[in-house]
Amino acid sequence: MSPTTKVLLLGATGYIGGSVLLRALERPGLKTLIHDANFVEGTPTDASLLKELIKDTDVIIDTYSGDDMVGTANLLAGCKAKYQATGRKTEVIHVSGVGVIADDARGMDVPHKVYDDADVEEMAKIPEEHLHRNVDLEFLKAETEDW
Repeated sequence: MSPTTKVLLLGATGYIGGSVLLRALERPGLKTLIHDANFVEGTPTDASLLKELIKDTDVIIDTYSGDDMVGTANLLAGCKAKYQATGRKTEVIHVSGVGVIADDARGMDVPHKVYDDADVEEMAKIPEEHLHRNVDLEFLKAETEDW
């Protein structure tokens, strides 16, 4: 990552996002870059705010929510608008949730599938009705649209 790379961390007040921020602050190489950090109060459901933040962002780390379709649509629309206006793509790292691969055992000892998230083909086969999957599929669809 170059010294001019601008990162937008969504969900910094949550468990995962807060951990990402704290780890970044602990790393000497990143800590010097974070001194220019701007903290913005809002949510991805605020389309105009998100679009404004995205226009100067190179990388988005999305730890906000694995279930928010409105926020997801706004995030992806902001990335697409930036690309259409500038020709610059925004790299997005989206954090889903383990619920996407959860079973419905309800405490019973039942056979279950073991997933390997490094196996992209296997992860692509996760059924649409699984928790968080609707949001994940929007990110996967956007990835194929080359913007």
